[in-house]
Amino acid sequence: MKWIDAFAHNPALAPARRRAAWGTALLGLACVAAWAWWHPFRPASELLHVSYQASRPYFEGVGTAFMEGADDWTVRSTYAGSMSQTAGVARGLVADTLCVATPAELDHLARTTHLVAEDWREAFPHQASPFTSTVVLLVRAGNPRGIHDWADLERADVALQVTSPRVSGAGCYAYLALLTHALEQSGGDGVVARQWVADRYLRARILDLGAQQALRHFARESAADVLLTWESEARRAVETLDGFEIVYPAASIRAEPVVAILGPQAERRGTLAGAQAYLAFLFSEQGQALAAREGFRPRSSEAAQMAQPAFPMLEQRSVDESLGGWEAVWADHLGPSGSYAHIERLLRARAGGSE
Repeated sequence: MKWIDAFAHNPALAPARRRAAWGTALLGLACVAAWAWWHPFRPASELLHVSYQASRPYFEGVGTAFMEGADDWTVRSTYAGSMSQTAGVARGLVADTLCVATPAELDHLARTTHLVAEDWREAFPHQASPFTSTVVLLVRAGNPRGIHDWADLERADVALQVTSPRVSGAGCYAYLALLTHALEQSGGDGVVARQWVADRYLRARILDLGAQQALRHFARESAADVLLTWESEARRAVETLDGFEIVYPAASIRAEPVVAILGPQAERRGTLAGAQAYLAFLFSEQGQALAAREGFRPRSSEAAQMAQPAFPMLEQRSVDESLGGWEAVWADHLGPSGSYAHIERLLRARAGGSE
């Protein structure tokens, strides 16, 4: 950095030129840092796995176990909100494998970037979904508000916290869980159901955070009574933090996170074989047992039976069965013209912006 300092402080330079020198230097450093992030210097034997935030404990365990049995490969992972990760990959983040919260995200990447094969569902068992999860209600210890099901969120004395579907996979599924409940209660009346969900969100604290950050906020700062979150996150909160318990609704949404190889990038880096082996490990009995240990519902019945604590029986509604599939969900609810976008416009109008 001495050359920058000498150049910027040369008395022969005018003040404007000194400022320009510093600005150019800082811009150059920022560009180098950005290039190193998007195009990192990684050895050919190192895989980069990109995943959503709430899956961190699971994939940390998977990485350790996989590397113990695969001497030729090392694994590094990065975590953020699922939608944020998908956007990062689309913008050019160089990685080998990807796990996202919803199939719609992989379909989007396949259609717009071709970084994911269009037939990605056929690459691994269970349509490339190694485990399932659901959305539950995390409340304060003792459940002081007496929250037992989705209908209790209607009460004026119940303060709700959720994550934004624009950032978080948990946010997407929480929105769909409420919508599914509202459709059932309204006899399938979409207008009534949308209004019921909008009423909940207009009174809720909506965080532009991933699930783990939202949980930390709920634990330390929030005055909310209930957080809608992944079952795995809620189980972890009860096990590791004081002052929380889980409320299981009578029925909830079935969340099916999915995985894929970022084929063109893995081929270019020569990591295709390692990426295939790494994702295949998720479906092995060892990988399934790790999923159960971290609070995800494994596809393997043997691993599910061994989970401690056991997973409660819960009626789970799939997106295909309840909402017509992910294409319809995107068009009608989560896309730029959907019901959640309408809620965003109402919130902006309430804050003084334009509806």
